[in-house]
Amino acid sequence: MGNIMDVEMKINPEYLEKSAEKIVKAGIIEALGDPSVILTKAVDSVLSMKVDREGRQSNSYSSIPYIEWLATKVIQDTVRDCIKEVIDERKDEFEEVIKKKLATKSFMNDVSSSFIKAMLDAASSHWSMPIDVSFKLPD
Repeated sequence: MGNIMDVEMKINPEYLEKSAEKIVKAGIIEALGDPSVILTKAVDSVLSMKVDREGRQSNSYSSIPYIEWLATKVIQDTVRDCIKEVIDERKDEFEEVIKKKLATKSFMNDVSSSFIKAMLDAASSHWSMPIDVSFKLPD
């Protein structure tokens, strides 16, 4: 004997997904508790975290608290920006002073001496310094 009635039930998958998402979110919120307490703990954790000189988390003996590293970095960046600003404002004056220094005889002597010393040191080292010299008569 066959079925007298055939009942087919379909549940919308989007409805199921949204319902499941709401249930999971509610569970997470309940498990986490008061958001201000969570944020306070997160901020405290970050500020007391130990970092290396680059600001990366570290447990090295030379590590420092993140807040100390961050304060130092902000100060260094600010000082660097101020110095750059002053140099940019007075660039012409600095260029003039530098050019005068570079044009002095003592500077040229120092550069020449350093260059000659570097060449002699390179030539007298255990490394060879091959030099080829050739002359060609014009046609």
